[in-house]
Amino acid sequence: MTYLTIQQRYPERYLGWPMQSNIVEKALEHFTPQQVDAWLKRTQTRLVSARESNILLSRIERAQLLTYLSTTKHQSNEKEALTVFLQQYKTRSGIGLSQLPNGSEWYQSKLNYYTGDVNSPYELASVLSTVIEDAPKDITANKQLLASTVLPTALALLDVGCEHAKGLNWRDHFIDIRTTIGQCKGQTDRNVLHVVALIAEVDLGVHAFSWSQQQAMHRLQTRLNLNEAQAYALLKSIVFYPATILAFLDQLKHL
Repeated sequence: MTYLTIQQRYPERYLGWPMQSNIVEKALEHFTPQQVDAWLKRTQTRLVSARESNILLSRIERAQLLTYLSTTKHQSNEKEALTVFLQQYKTRSGIGLSQLPNGSEWYQSKLNYYTGDVNSPYELASVLSTVIEDAPKDITANKQLLASTVLPTALALLDVGCEHAKGLNWRDHFIDIRTTIGQCKGQTDRNVLHVVALIAEVDLGVHAFSWSQQQAMHRLQTRLNLNEAQAYALLKSIVFYPATILAFLDQLKHL
């Protein structure tokens, strides 16, 4: 609960539409079209306010919102206004959290939460480097699972029979990711952990070390043998669920 409260101190308070979910489609199941329109208008207003505080969407986040808007059955002037606004919207140059005001601290809070410990990105990068050095050059990955954006990659990589522990964070689909991984650690094989280490390396690169989208895509494609579409789907998960993959840290340390 403390972690969820801390989140509100960071730029997320300006981002009324979380990238992990098509809020419009879900809202239409419970609210009137007029209420949905009021929310769409408020979303645009908050994005304008965010810009005044130098808080900008990344190009990946903007593209995701436009995809949601283009696929929803809801039609209104407010929806069209937000669509035009986003089409003309100037994104920030990078895709990671560190580029945002207090973004490095925000990411560190996520690292602390998902690892259950306090480690700097440099310390974590050192651990991952050791694991990756021991990994085969051609790492076999389940490309179908990696391309899933329904769940965080950390959960998608777990065995199908692994029972999810209930959590309080709706962004993680009300699943306690760290507890779930801890319960299922005996079911995670060595190859999957090598995949995890590569993804975690890119997660740190993007959110802590300001890797560009091109750098991240190249790393995912070359080491996991993914095509461009598969790598982009995985990168979206990294962008939308920062640090969640580091919940595997204990297992990586003992690999």
